[in-house]
Order: sequence, then structure tokens, then C-alpha cells
Amino acid sequence: SDPEATFAGFRDALGFTLSDTTRKMRFLSCGRDHHSVVLGFGGGTTLNHIAFEMPDLDSIMRGAGRLRDDGRPIEWGPGRHGPGNNVFCYFLGPENAPIEYTGEMQQIDTSYRAGTPDDWKWPPGRVDHWGIMPKATERMEKAGENYRFTEDGWRLDEWV
Repeated sequence: SDPEATFAGFRDALGFTLSDTTRKMRFLSCGRDHHSVVLGFGGGTTLNHIAFEMPDLDSIMRGAGRLRDDGRPIEWGPGRHGPGNNVFCYFLGPENAPIEYTGEMQQIDTSYRAGTPDDWKWPPGRVDHWGIMPKATERMEKAGENYRFTEDGWRLDEWV
């Protein structure tokens, strides 16, 4: 519920560094990957999604095909994010858990300059480099709200 305190905890106590800031998010790194954790600025104290790092683009696409075979449509993607320049494909998994298959994450070092919201603007109608799908589905947007953090941990809300 306090984005500044959360960011300070990741930075000061856990040693993460800021790799980029967009209008809605802070991307944090703890190694060479552009980001390992992303902190959002809105939507309450929720778990937005869980990302599974895949070895390559072909693995992402084969995984997407298997999920579609299982009756789980693509909720957003395929695409290529701005911060991190990683490929993505989002689904709803068991219990409608928001899931991302991702790969090809940008590698950074200490010379990387953290971007600002002005660095991450898209042409109208686009929300990623490729622009295949204009945005995540409403189901995907809503799914992250089901996993809320509370003072006692987290809880799974009923999904409607």
C-alpha cells in the first residue's frame, strides 16, 4: 500500500537496483537481467502475474500452443515489452492465475542508465514494440486483482 516504502525495502534491504521507470511501474534488477521484480503504482496491493522465463522464442511459442491446446486462450501477446525488451505471452492458468511466458530478457550492467516514463511512450494503439495485440484482455486485466496481499499475507478472491 506504500509504493515508496516497498521500493526502498527492495533497494536498501535486498540490494535491488532500479533499471527503468514507466508511468505505472518500476523495474528492479538483482543481476544481469533487466528486471526480476516489477512494482506497480496502481491497482492496490495485488500480485499482477507470475512470469516463467523460457529459454528462447520458440519455447515461448510452443508453450503458448500447449496452453491453447488445453483450452487457455492467449490473453495478451505475443509481443515484445519496452523495458527489458523481452518477448511475452500471457495466459490465465489454474485458479485463473495470471501467467506470463517470457524470454530474451535484456542483459544489463552497471553502465545501464535507468529510463524514465518519457523513454517509454508508444505510438497510438500500441502497448509494446510489435503491436500485434493492442492490449491485454479484460479477463487478464481483472485476474491480477484476485491475488491480494493483506497484512497477514495474501488471499485469493473469488473470480467472477
